[in-house]
Formats: sequence, structure tokens, C-alpha cells
Amino acid sequence: MEWMVAAFFFWVLQQLAKSHPLTKPFTLKPSEKLKSPVDIVYPKLHLPSHRKKRSIRLDDHSLLVLKTTNDTFYIKLKPNDDLVDHNRLKNFDDQVPKKKSCHYHGTVLSHAQGHAAISVCGPQNKLSGVIVTGNNAYILRPVDHLEQEDIPERLRNASHFQKGAHIMMKMENPMNQYCGGQHKDASVHLPDSESPAKQRLKRSSPDKRMVIETAIYVDYPLYHKLSVKKKQSVEEMQDTVLAILNEVQLIYNYQSLRTKFKIVVVKLEILSDGKEGPDAADGDIDLYLDNFCSWQSAKNPPVNSELHWDHALMLSGYDLHKLTPGNEKNKKVLGLAWVNGMCRPKHSCTLNEGSSFEAAFVIAHEMGHSLGMMHDGRGNDCDPSAYLMSEKTGPGRITWSTCSNDYLDRFFQKGYGACLDDDSSYTLESVSHPFDDKLPGERFDLEAQCKLSLGDEFKPHVVPKTPFNNVCRELWCVSGLWASVAHPALEGSSCGTGKHCIQGKCKEATNISSSPSNAEIVEDMKGAVAEFLDKLKSAFHLLVS
Repeated sequence: MEWMVAAFFFWVLQQLAKSHPLTKPFTLKPSEKLKSPVDIVYPKLHLPSHRKKRSIRLDDHSLLVLKTTNDTFYIKLKPNDDLVDHNRLKNFDDQVPKKKSCHYHGTVLSHAQGHAAISVCGPQNKLSGVIVTGNNAYILRPVDHLEQEDIPERLRNASHFQKGAHIMMKMENPMNQYCGGQHKDASVHLPDSESPAKQRLKRSSPDKRMVIETAIYVDYPLYHKLSVKKKQSVEEMQDTVLAILNEVQLIYNYQSLRTKFKIVVVKLEILSDGKEGPDAADGDIDLYLDNFCSWQSAKNPPVNSELHWDHALMLSGYDLHKLTPGNEKNKKVLGLAWVNGMCRPKHSCTLNEGSSFEAAFVIAHEMGHSLGMMHDGRGNDCDPSAYLMSEKTGPGRITWSTCSNDYLDRFFQKGYGACLDDDSSYTLESVSHPFDDKLPGERFDLEAQCKLSLGDEFKPHVVPKTPFNNVCRELWCVSGLWASVAHPALEGSSCGTGKHCIQGKCKEATNISSSPSNAEIVEDMKGAVAEFLDKLKSAFHLLVS
């Protein structure tokens, strides 16, 4: 009898696989370009019932679910309204850019110390972003960011790639690319006009969030690449650029960085004419940076003008190179900046490749140089291969070292950051936006959890029989005659009349949301949910009545 049940079980799985071959995430092997395996995922956005589904704007209680081959991420999203100063932002043709933000920061409910920067832009609601959990980072992009050669031939023309498919890549293998070598130091032999004392003085205190008013330029090669190869409109290009800066802002609010920053875009110009912009020197990173710094400085309004920017950023479509002593082109460089250049109009500028998967981390790295940070392991005792300011990109190099923090402290102590605003309204909680007075299971009931985890056709299956009678241990969901375990019900889920799941147990719920112990429950819940979701199972079980 058992062998018949087992045979029937596997037959059903085979039929499911044939009829829905790509309803679950799968992994593409790493190519020479990507270096790391890529998951193809199908994001699910849960909007509160009072929101219209066609609305792109998410509210404070929206939930994003990303199910990879081996893991599931539950991300609570909050709009990032600090990214753009719409009163000053000008795009390249002087049209008024849209004010409706599609960029978000989030807390990863399912993983301890998890944060995310997600952008949901355009009529097709394509997602781009970065998810960071501990020392791991995952890059999320629409599937059209994959080159054809990175997709197995049998899948290249598959229709499912046009129906919500996205790339999710874990940064787990070393990238043999690096920052442009020895950086120019802007801290010596400065003319009076470049002296910190001559710059506009704003409130500056490293224990509060600093504001970097930023001008962003997109050079013609990147414009051409996005418009021709990616078929992006100007508005889509703006969304792409702002999505990257949204990720950079998240990186500059990591817990590992003592001084927090708000990076505000005050100018965004796309150089759509090949005759516009600075001399790119055919991608020579040193000459291109020098030319860009001079060019943007000449365009920057006076320091007492409201239109003045603190820092300029060029995103390039060139495969940047550095000339070796033998006059050969080393193309394994991603960006370059002046060390200590921030707040000095002729030196507060960085050059970065804009089309790489890890662009946000490269920009954060180069901007770190502008804020006085040196490479880890060079003239300091920090591990040269473990942090964001490592010379090369790679796995785990996504947090700030103590050396970077020390360099930053000295930068402000010397008065070099005098142009950067204090943001007195800022608190760390406003970025990580902790839970409100409701627990996740109170906000997302069992039916919502089943749909988010397994699909819209699934509903909770709770009956007085093992294993279906303990949702706090594992939530079972049913579709037709088959049930599958989703995950342990989220903290605060209903598990009976007047009862809720609390730390894996079904307990009486007397004013659960406002009880004195609720703060501790919420604080502990992150780790508990992470532990719960590690127990996700994929096996199907035949229901027995």
C-alpha cells in the first residue's frame, strides 16, 4: 500500500511540473559575466484590501514576498520620501519629473538584521533593489537585465519571462573588479576657494544624519545602452537611476556606520546627445574623472544658491579602464573618486560604471572615498577583504569597517564635511521603520499568508488532526485535494478563539498589541520568524479526511 501511495505522490508531482514548469523559482548557473548563480523569482506584493491593485504606490503596511529556490523573504515596505527634492530636481529637458515616488526602504521580517531598498516603478511594476541580511546581500532586478547569453537556450523564448519574472542574485563569489587604484588626495595644497572655511557652513554633527545634496549625470554611452539595448524611455531611465540611489541611501544607513546619511537628488541630467557633457577620454578613468570634476564644477551654482549641490555623480556606460605603466588598458575598474573631496566644488565628484549589477555598492564605495575613507588594509589594521571599503568587490563585503568609521569621524572633526546638513528629524527607526503596534500575523491573516507563500489558489487548512492542528508550529495550506506546508504562522497569527501565536506557542491573547511585554516580543520576533522560515518544507502530502 505504501509503495502505491508513494508512486501516486511522485506521479502528481510530475504532472504538476509538466503543467506549471516555472511557477516556482529556479536557478541559472553562473556565467563568466555574472560569476554567481541567479535565481529566477516571481515577486508577490500584498497590498491592504482598501488599496486599488492598479496603484503602484505602496503604503506603510505593504508586504513583499520573494521566494527563491532555497529561501523565502518577507519584506515590509515603507516609502522613501527622502530620496528626491522635487522642488529642485531638473531632468535633462526641463520637464517636471513625476512627484509620485516608487522607491521604498524595508525591514526583512523573515531574517535577523535584514533591510532592503526596493523600487517598484513603471506601468509593469518591475522591481529593482537590494536585500541585505547579516553579511549577505542579494540583488533584485527585472529579468530583462539578463543578457541573452546568460539564459539557457531552451528558456530564451519562454513566455513566462515576460510575466513577472525577476532576477535575484546573491553576491557570493569574488568579482575580479576593483576601485580605480590609488586615489587622488584632495586634502593638500588646496586654494582658498577650496578650503573648508570658505564653504557654506551648515549645521554639522556626526551623531546625526548628514545630508548630501547630489547631482547625477548619465553619460551618452549609458543613455544609448539603456535606450537602445534595454528599450527604456527617459522616465524609465530616471526610475533606474533613482532605484540605484535608493539602494545607496540604504547602504549609508547600515547599523555598521555610526554616522548616518540622507542622499538627496537635487539634479538629474541624462546626456542624450553625444556632444554634451565632459570629455570622456575614451573611458580612461583618470582623465574622465578630472574632466568631469571640472565640468560639473563650472555648472554648479554658487554655494549660497539653493540650487547648489554638495556632490556630483557621473554614471557611465563606458567599460572604464586605467592605463598601466606599460600603457595597456586595465578594464577591471569600476569607479574612481577624490579622497576627502566632499564639499570641495572642484573635487566633490565621483565616476562610476552605471550598468553593473553591483552599481550601488560601487557608488557607495567611491562616495566613501570622497568622505575621507581609505581602502581597508592599506595603512590600517582592518581586514582588506571583508568590508565595503575593500579594494575589490566580493562576498560579504557589504558592511562598514571600524576603520571606515574612524576615517569618517576624522573627516568631520577636521571640518571637511561642513557643507553637509544635519537632519534633526532623523532617527534610525525612521529608516528601519520597526513594527507598529500590530504584529505581522495580526496584519496578515492565515489566508493572506497562504496566498503569499504558495499562491492565490491556496487557503489555510486547519483541522483537529496532526499535523494540521498547530499553525504556530507550521501553517498548512490547501489547494484542491493537496496540502502543502507554508511556514510557521507569523507572530500574532490567530490560532484559536482568543488565542494568538507568540514565539511559536498558541497563547491567550489579552491585549496582545498593547501589553507591556509586547515590545520584547516584537524585538525577539525577528529572530523567531527567521528561525521559523528556515524550516520551510516543499513536500506535498495527500489529505486524509
